Amino acid sequence: MATLSPSPSELDNNEIHPLVTLKRRIAALEEENTNLRVHGLPGKKSNDSNMFYGRSIRRLVCLTERVEDVVAEFNRRIGLGAVNESDADLMDSDNPDENRQYRSFKKLMAWCPSACKLLWSSAEHETLAFAYSKLNESSDGARGDDSASLKRSVAEWLMERTPAPNPAIHKQDKSGRGFYNDVTGGLLCPVDYDWSNPT
Repeated sequence: MATLSPSPSELDNNEIHPLVTLKRRIAALEEENTNLRVHGLPGKKSNDSNMFYGRSIRRLVCLTERVEDVVAEFNRRIGLGAVNESDADLMDSDNPDENRQYRSFKKLMAWCPSACKLLWSSAEHETLAFAYSKLNESSDGARGDDSASLKRSVAEWLMERTPAPNPAIHKQDKSGRGFYNDVTGGLLCPVDYDWSNPT
């Protein structure tokens, strides 16, 4: 199968030829078919730039969306007749989820230059899927790191209170937290209830 590549003028204008988008979709479907038959593909080496940029996705782009989902929304708009990003910007959807995914796509292109460069190239679907998985993996890892450091920070912050919580809240030990501790229980208690009133 011949490779369709956008001309240099199309790359400069951030235009993607509709056939490139259709080719990527066909490749994605072929890969899904292969995965259903084989149940997995061998792994590849990681791409450091994707790992680096992926760490910022959950903070700057979107907390929950996967990279391939936001790119799929852009590809959907290209498939509906948009020639470039400007045309895709004008195609508002009645579905708020699709509009949110497209806004996330725009942020991804602004904050993740390696993904932007890869998307505007005529890279094969397998290459794109691998890059997306690395971006997702590192963004999920960053979210986990943030949660772990937040637990330690909150424990330190609560121990600085006067009077200090009794029993003490340790940074590494999670026992005695939550509703079992008066201080953390008061923070977790819904605002409609008074934690200090036992009735």
